[in-house]
Amino acid sequence: MNPLLLIAVAVGLGKLFENAFYDNKELKNISSDHIFDAFKRKHFKKTDIGAMKTQITKSINEIIPQYKSFKIGKTGNPESRNRQHIEYDEMFLLCESKDSKFISDIESYYNEKYIDHKKNDNKKIGSAGESKSIDGKHYLYIVVR
Repeated sequence: MNPLLLIAVAVGLGKLFENAFYDNKELKNISSDHIFDAFKRKHFKKTDIGAMKTQITKSINEIIPQYKSFKIGKTGNPESRNRQHIEYDEMFLLCESKDSKFISDIESYYNEKYIDHKKNDNKKIGSAGESKSIDGKHYLYIVVR
């Protein structure tokens, strides 16, 4: 294939994608201010759940000593959910999955595990219901102040 033709096709595709996403209001509003994914683990169907829980627990135990209080939850839209937690300073994404049931189950697990922790602001064990996803992914998070 002619190298100039290949470059022209690549530029054309780039412009096409730019135009497709430039006008998408939902994508424009996504901001990552005060949302961190350094601790985020990805869950796949074949993921070892025990190993995943061990990694998430280590992450939570590394995060919470640095803050006054925390709350663990789930969301399908981290930016929107973070804006709803106005009393918290930062959000850490702990796990990402396309399986909303897995995220609900693991949220319940961690709410129960940490319910008696003196810094925990969660008042109940379990999940608060379904979360709608903007990108097909669901997230377990911890917010801190």
